[in-house]
Parts: sequence; C-alpha cells; structure tokens
Amino acid sequence: MPVEKGDERLRDYALLGGATAFLSVLPFALMAAPVPLAALVYRQGLRAGIFTALAAGMIAAILASNPLLLAQVLLALALGIALGEGLREGINTTQLIALGTVVALTTTLLLVYVVQSVFGVDMLELLGLFWEEALGAGAGNSTTNPEAAEELRRTVEMQIEQMRITLPAGLALGSLVLTVVAFALARWLLSKLGESMERVPAMRPFHLWRFPLWIALVYAGARLLEFVAARGEGPSLLWWAVVNAIVVTETLLLVQGIALIWHFLPRIGAGIKVLALVVALLLFQYIAAFTLIVLGFVDSFADLRRWRARKGEMGA
Repeated sequence: MPVEKGDERLRDYALLGGATAFLSVLPFALMAAPVPLAALVYRQGLRAGIFTALAAGMIAAILASNPLLLAQVLLALALGIALGEGLREGINTTQLIALGTVVALTTTLLLVYVVQSVFGVDMLELLGLFWEEALGAGAGNSTTNPEAAEELRRTVEMQIEQMRITLPAGLALGSLVLTVVAFALARWLLSKLGESMERVPAMRPFHLWRFPLWIALVYAGARLLEFVAARGEGPSLLWWAVVNAIVVTETLLLVQGIALIWHFLPRIGAGIKVLALVVALLLFQYIAAFTLIVLGFVDSFADLRRWRARKGEMGA
C-alpha cells in the first residue's frame, strides 16, 4: 500500500505539477495553469501546491530571464491553490466560486500594482492606449469622408472613456468567468484521474442557473439611481459605482435569461440552441438582449422554471 501511495504521489507531481509548470511558461496559457494545480492541491495537499507554484514561477523567471515573472506566475497560480484547498475542505460550490473570484480579482489588482511599482507602467493607461489605437485605426480606415471620420473618432473616444469607467466591472466579471471555467475544468480533470466525484462539489446544470434575488434588487436600484441622478461634467464617485453595478448585474441577469430559455427548450440539441441565441443576438441584439435581461429579472422574483413539470409539460 505505501508503494502504491508513493507511486500515486509521484504520478501527480509528474503529471499535474509538470502541466502546471509547462502552462506557466507559455505566455498565453498561464490562465489555464491553475487547473492542474487545483487538482494537485486537492489530491496531495496545500504544501504540494505551494511547492509546485514556487517551482513553476522560478522556471518561468529563469527561462525568460525576468524576475518579475516569478511574481506574475505566483499571483496567477493563487487561484489554483484556493480552488484546490477549497475542494479539499469540502466547502460548497457557491462559497468556492466566491472565494476563487475574490482571489482572482485580488491577484489581478496586485499584479497591476507590481508592474506599476517596478516598471512605472500604468497597465490601465496602457490598456486605454491599446483600445484607442485599435479602435482609432478602424475608425480612420473605415471612411474617406472627413466629417464621417471625425464623427467616428468622437464615437471611439466615447467608447474608450466608457471602457475606462467600467474597467472594475470588467475585472470583476473576468475574475468570475475565470473561476467558473477553472473550477469546471479542475472537476473534469479530477474525474479523469479516478477521483470519487461524490466528494467534489458540482455546479448546477446550466439550465438551472439562478442568481440570488439581491442581484435583481441591486440592478433595479442602480437603474433607479441612473434615472434620477444628475450627470455632471465628469463621472462622480456615485455615478461611477452605479455604472459598474449596472454592468455587473445586467450581465448576470442576461446569463440567467439565457439559462431560462435553455431550460424551456429541452428537446432541441445544444448546437441548435447556441446557434439560435447567437443569431438572435446578432440580428436583434438590443431587443434580444433586453428580453433576456427582463426574463432573468422576472425569474429572480418568480422562479419561472417551476412552471415546467417534471415530464416537460407546462403546468400552473
């Protein structure tokens, strides 16, 4: 038995630890590195995860001859350690996703601070310049009419300003999506490694996704403040908070609306559902998106899924 345990530990270090180090070295694969690390922490403990994260960070820093990469890799891998330890401790899915989102958001902000402190580069300003160049180039090349080009440039400037205002909401939503994807992949990986999935918490099926009622209440309150608040020359702190709250809650209600539609179309294949939603959002983007948000909002209060009986029939 000890030999088997030792062989299993060696295999985990070789496969999961090696995969973590390999993904950490690749610039565009670093966000996937927390997945094998989470599985390693779940199977072999917190010490194994910390040791692997340090080793992966040092390997990446040595290969790139850049000590900053050590901090970058460690901050990115913190999500894997948090998810693995949360799974190991047996906390429920909601708590696990909340924990992972907070860790991912915190480490992202720390990375921005480290880059700015060490290199004096404001990543937020750099992101704004990137969008300005990308959108500005498209605006300048889209027409030869000087007046139309000027109008497009003004539109681009407004879009860039909006992006900067809603950057906190974007970071929060990005952290949430990253956590959900990493959790789902880590759970899948554990199943492939032969773990008993009864002990591993699972997310509810997508068609049953339903966010807490306070999401809808925050959305309604933010929309009300948006309606009654007076807009000044620049966005005040209250206006900034309202805009970001609307972006986050509206996105979640949109996802809930899609899940609701998914629930009431059980006999249609997933591919057809995705195609229908994409076509609707492309052809009727504002109407379709607004309809899905309204459905998600109403579902938060009324739980529309209870109208469908177990056999797929509509009931009172």
